[in-house]
Amino acid sequence: MSIKDHLTSDETVLDHCTTDYWAWVCTNNRIIKYRSDGNRTEQLHEISLSEIRGISLVKSGRSDTLLGYLFFTIIGVLVSLYAATFGDPTFWAVVILFVGAAYTLYGRWRNSAEGYFELKGTGLIQQESEKWKIHSGGSPDDVRSFVKTIRNNI
Repeated sequence: MSIKDHLTSDETVLDHCTTDYWAWVCTNNRIIKYRSDGNRTEQLHEISLSEIRGISLVKSGRSDTLLGYLFFTIIGVLVSLYAATFGDPTFWAVVILFVGAAYTLYGRWRNSAEGYFELKGTGLIQQESEKWKIHSGGSPDDVRSFVKTIRNNI
């Protein structure tokens, strides 16, 4: 099944976007959050546009946990670099591993700041607020356009 099978005859699709795991559709009546694995598993959540009172952009800071891992990895780089320079030359392989790990952790830490749009309102939005967060997993421009469409229709 596709999402088209869930639309009523009097509904018009105004905009849509995709995030990491969901397809979001804004019609003239409701917001639909949908996903399917193409076989038997299908999930659909919906809320009426009349339940939405607003949309907030929420941004959180970078991960302190990743920063801690990065700090200890850099210490590992320095210790193994010291050992490779003044001791056993086989530690150069360990230096390379630690540098690679530090580089990877730094990239993940830089991208760890999370931002999402959160629908605010009544009914299901209040009861199931986690379901109504739109995380940018696809195209950020498509998500912003989708949010703008919702704002224009509430």
